[in-house]
Amino acid sequence: MRVLLCLVLTYCFINVNALKVLVYNPYIGASHPLLIGKLADQLALAGHDVTILQQLMMPAKHPGHTNETIKFIQIPYDNDYIANRDSTKNCWGKSKHGFFDTLKLYKKMIEVFAHYCSTQLNNQTLISHLKSQNFDLGVAENVECCGFKLFNDIGLNRTIQVAGTSLALEFSANLGIPSMHSFVPDVFSGEIKTFGHRLKNLLYTLGVKFMFMGLFDESYGKATDDKDLYDYMYRAAYVLVNSDEFIDFPRPISHKYINIGGYGMSNLLKQSSELPEKFQKIYSNANKGVVYMSFGSVAESQSMPAELKITFLEAFKQLPEVEFLWKYENKHDKVAENYSNVHTFTWMPQREILKNSKTLAFITHGGMNSLTEATFTATPMISIPLFSDQKRNSAMIERKKMGITLDKITLTTEILVDALRKIIYDDQSYQTNAKEISELIRNRPESPDDRLLKAVEFAGRFDIHEHLDLPGRKLTLIQFYNIDVLATLAASVLVLALVILLVLALAVKVVLKIVRSFLYKEKVE
Repeated sequence: MRVLLCLVLTYCFINVNALKVLVYNPYIGASHPLLIGKLADQLALAGHDVTILQQLMMPAKHPGHTNETIKFIQIPYDNDYIANRDSTKNCWGKSKHGFFDTLKLYKKMIEVFAHYCSTQLNNQTLISHLKSQNFDLGVAENVECCGFKLFNDIGLNRTIQVAGTSLALEFSANLGIPSMHSFVPDVFSGEIKTFGHRLKNLLYTLGVKFMFMGLFDESYGKATDDKDLYDYMYRAAYVLVNSDEFIDFPRPISHKYINIGGYGMSNLLKQSSELPEKFQKIYSNANKGVVYMSFGSVAESQSMPAELKITFLEAFKQLPEVEFLWKYENKHDKVAENYSNVHTFTWMPQREILKNSKTLAFITHGGMNSLTEATFTATPMISIPLFSDQKRNSAMIERKKMGITLDKITLTTEILVDALRKIIYDDQSYQTNAKEISELIRNRPESPDDRLLKAVEFAGRFDIHEHLDLPGRKLTLIQFYNIDVLATLAASVLVLALVILLVLALAVKVVLKIVRSFLYKEKVE
């Protein structure tokens, strides 16, 4: 009886501080729901009462979360408005998918986002139900801002913003953090070394500010009839950033900015099972080891141009002592049937593969989730960025010498073979550096899981956003950079210099007059 009473009291003690958390997790592609779903799993595992609201914007492969205690509200998609409809094919084209190509893609997606935002906000049954739940905290990703408008409409004022990748400089500026274009690469940039890099980085930031944000303002403004959408987003207590300070480029941050890159990874790697038998056979037959190739959940290998597929296959053929695993979405396409060391599967246990000691390298698109898993498992990478932030992520890999970045447009069999040989045979520093970074992030003083839970639990109990707000986010450009002060100082110095020059000129004039007068008197005498 005493034991039972102790168990009941313990249960009550554990759950008395549990928060009711609403997680807004729209399905706009497989990687985003997985990121936020993993966060929701962490909160539920810590004993919090979690509800996920998921607006489908395309057919869903997976809801994103796995914890069965999570309450799940899923809203079906509209066939006339499907996100990412063309992105899987377009990203393999000859375009570099830089700023303007991404802008075109995002323009279509933002129209889809705004449509679904309007339907949710006008769904009074949904709004009433959410209001009745009296949530303590709202969590949403900043890839679109509808979640924060929804939180405002149901009276949920304590919120947290999540960034799926390194925070864009425009977003940092909206937190009042100085945008250091001279050394912090923006979302579309690589490492900054030259004047040209700095110029391009500044232009990218201005483009994000006036073009991307303009698209959001226009589309969401029409959909919601509200001009304060971004203000709702930046009222968040914290911004949890899916990045790691040991991998990312150094940058100024504030107390609101918390890196949580790799959260949940330690538990996931511990829970990962043995490789399925069909993969174990491949590993057993590999003389040197295995190279794994996957381009994430959006860029499907089956949509690659035929010549690019041949480029990969012919490169793999030149390394017969290595087995290659290729995530290829069409099981009926026997693309690799004439290549004995290439094995294609529609799905692969990525964590288990990367964790295996015989995995030599990971050929990836440079997505942040893939980069994080490879870093935790100390797997060297060959990154072939396709669009969006992947160029920046790939530059992070190269900067730490954990991998090599290749250009999809100039990629040839010879270039790929050289990169593979360099990582596997010629330069062991890639493996050494990958292990060193992995050790760093696994043994840091405070884990990303701890950072995440402490921030969420604190933000759910206290109104803190105003305490951590930097005043800079409300200043004008002139005030922020002290342009008026510097102009005043410059003008003061200029005026002082002019006064001194005038005084000197006057003094010289007086002296010359005296000298002339003296000389004239001598001449007369």
